[in-house]
Amino acid sequence: MIELKNINKVYQSKKNKVVALNNISFQLGNNGITFILGKSGSGKSTLLNLLGGLDSPNSGEIIIDKKSMSKFSNKDYNAYRNTYIGFVFQDFNLIEDYNVYENITSSLKLQRQKIDEIKVDNLLKELELSEFKFRKINELSGGQKQRVAIARALIKNPKIILADEPTGNLDSETGKQIFNLLQKISKDRLVIIVSHDRENANIYGNRIIEIKDGQIIDDNNPIIEEANYNQELKFVSSKLPLKDSLFLGIKSLKHKKLRLVSSILITSMTLMFLGLVFSLATFDVAQSEMNLLFKHNIDRVQIDKRHDTKTESFSASSLSQNDIEAITGKLDNDFFLIYKFNDSNTNYIQNALHIKMPTMDEDSNYYIRLTPIEIIELEQKSNISEQIIGSFPNNNNEILISNYLADLMIIRGVEVTDKNNKVQLFKPKNYEEIINSNYLFHLDELNNIKISGIIEYDLNEYNILKELPPNNENLTKYNDIIFDFSEKSEFIYNKIFVKKGFIEEYNQSISNNLDNNSQYELKVPSQSLVDPLFSQNKYGYLKQEIEYFDGEKWVITDKLNKNEVIFNISLLKEWDYNNYFQKLQDYYNDFPTRPKDELEKEFFVSYTSKYKDLIGKTVTLEITKNNEQTIDNLKIIGIIGLNDTYHQDKILFSQELLQDYVSSTFYTSAIFLNHLNSSELRKIIKIFPLGEKYAFNTIYGNKAYTSIQTINSFKKIAFYISLVFLFFSVLLISNFIITNINYKKKDIGILRALGARITDIIKIFLWEGLVLAITSVLFSSVMIIFASKWLNYWSFSSNPLILDPFIFTVNTFLFLLILVTIIVLIASIIPISKISKMKPVDAIFNR
Repeated sequence: MIELKNINKVYQSKKNKVVALNNISFQLGNNGITFILGKSGSGKSTLLNLLGGLDSPNSGEIIIDKKSMSKFSNKDYNAYRNTYIGFVFQDFNLIEDYNVYENITSSLKLQRQKIDEIKVDNLLKELELSEFKFRKINELSGGQKQRVAIARALIKNPKIILADEPTGNLDSETGKQIFNLLQKISKDRLVIIVSHDRENANIYGNRIIEIKDGQIIDDNNPIIEEANYNQELKFVSSKLPLKDSLFLGIKSLKHKKLRLVSSILITSMTLMFLGLVFSLATFDVAQSEMNLLFKHNIDRVQIDKRHDTKTESFSASSLSQNDIEAITGKLDNDFFLIYKFNDSNTNYIQNALHIKMPTMDEDSNYYIRLTPIEIIELEQKSNISEQIIGSFPNNNNEILISNYLADLMIIRGVEVTDKNNKVQLFKPKNYEEIINSNYLFHLDELNNIKISGIIEYDLNEYNILKELPPNNENLTKYNDIIFDFSEKSEFIYNKIFVKKGFIEEYNQSISNNLDNNSQYELKVPSQSLVDPLFSQNKYGYLKQEIEYFDGEKWVITDKLNKNEVIFNISLLKEWDYNNYFQKLQDYYNDFPTRPKDELEKEFFVSYTSKYKDLIGKTVTLEITKNNEQTIDNLKIIGIIGLNDTYHQDKILFSQELLQDYVSSTFYTSAIFLNHLNSSELRKIIKIFPLGEKYAFNTIYGNKAYTSIQTINSFKKIAFYISLVFLFFSVLLISNFIITNINYKKKDIGILRALGARITDIIKIFLWEGLVLAITSVLFSSVMIIFASKWLNYWSFSSNPLILDPFIFTVNTFLFLLILVTIIVLIASIIPISKISKMKPVDAIFNR
């Protein structure tokens, strides 16, 4: 039973006020056909919309089975239409994206009913729609569309059928069939028909209510007894299946294909820039470094201790036992220690192996380089992945060198000791001659070394450098290969491999250097003689006979007392290297016929006259190792120059004084790891990042650090740029979704009329937005991959940045996907909620 009490409905526009219904009251039974007749504008359609919950009155009350509609929430209205009402609209209001079958069964889906195919087919047959079951709506005539609308209303078996001119677009015969059908089903449900057709109203109607100017002027069969309500209302909330919401969302995208394509392209471009900025802002050092190394087929890395983490250059220092334990305690992989000679004269492997290097007057090329020496002890041949000519060292006096070092021996020659213990220059013709030679090679002061094998690195691409002199006019095109070879020669080709036990056997005090793990500073009371930073590693003990100037004469000695110091002129703060040698050359020119050794001594005496007062002064030597120690009352007895090979650039003390600080032959410089796969390498790079105390180092260590600093400086800029692109992304996606929602406003109204919840509507357009978003993300991801390759190539060739600043990763894809999903949610929910809050009738008729 339905009861209307004093219903008023007024439409107010800016200019006019239209009274659609004026204080209407009546009751409706539970079955039968009730016709509502009246001219256009009389208020009959408004009344129908109120009964169907598509609109609400300004005042009055509509009671449906004990419950007043004034107390309905939006959820109740949706469930009421879904459960109780079957609409047959005058303008059909079918969903164009559905075919006939899908339109009809949409009501069942919203009611969560299982589709009875027999029932659907019988209804289609009864309405003469069987042959149109899967026909598109835009392929139907007006009469066929109306029959589909009736079928959609009937299939859900509602308690109330509301029909607005149901036969208005049908021929008389079909109209008769429709009325017969409605009359048949009205036996157990209420059918309310709004019409102009009095003739059919008289034939089929159980009751006729006539309206004029919003008031009832006639009711031929009013209900006058007290309202007889059914049991209390029980609603079924709608739930649009996921596949249907997805289907509608995708279908909706096809209506304006040009706008869809342009939106995807523009959104993809915006997301591409946003992704590139994100890639830069979240620059992954480990991934970039790993990519770089594997690009060059390098599976090794070393871990150094940085002398100063605040500077850009990778200035490594020696490792103490504590340092080694701190590093190796974090490693799961096998590792090896890298050793260097303590003697600064053998910092370069050419000096250590006594390879003859070009003088300043000789022609040179980019293949001949001064390369730092590094020695690694290995246990077995399997620790080397490359092919070996010859054999792995079997004895402690055997070494394994790179083919690059062997090439230098072939090109320049190498000092060796023959069987008569005489030193001579050996110029081998090939690798086999080096390995099979009966000569003994040198390794610093070790002169009994045999070269057992040569590692075959792929050096073919660098052969061009053997013919490329430094003054070549076309160096630019060789920049990449010169740079690459420079890095590899200082990280890979410089390593000498020896048998386990080599270091222990030869690690004796054969140099006069002091321990690198200590710091030294020589001071005169109230005066600092030397720059402590410049003079590091410039302290040593008297190793053999030396000639020094004592302020009066030249003195030869091979021993110093414990309290005596010989000063080196090159380490004085105010000493000028260029000035000294320029004046020395002028002195030579003044006496061209005299011996240079004699002239040099004379010049030295005259030049050092201004430092004469240093001789005889008492100085203090401060040593910082584990604890600070000061040695006082040391007396400067003389000054030496620059022509002493063994004591060059050193301040000399007695060996007895410094015996506790004398360095051994070797010191540990780094930890070496090889045969690493990509995940192992990436893990190590993450554990020991550049810029920290213990940092990974590769062939591109310094350049990598510079790259990181450069990239980091752009991160803040990248952040602000990303905000701009983010803003454009929001605008583009929001505009697309809002435009599409407005375009589909009528469909929203229809679905609401059928009983769909706001949640169901939101799902449709969320899918629509997500399809756009996912498609755009996929397109933009492809674009980012290609753009990253181009930008990385450009940045490397123009700066060069050794690490790729732009790397497309899963994180970039997920970032774009999550970001766009959030944008879609925000962009969809606001306009959908706005339209969903509209009365369904306003959405249908675009009011």
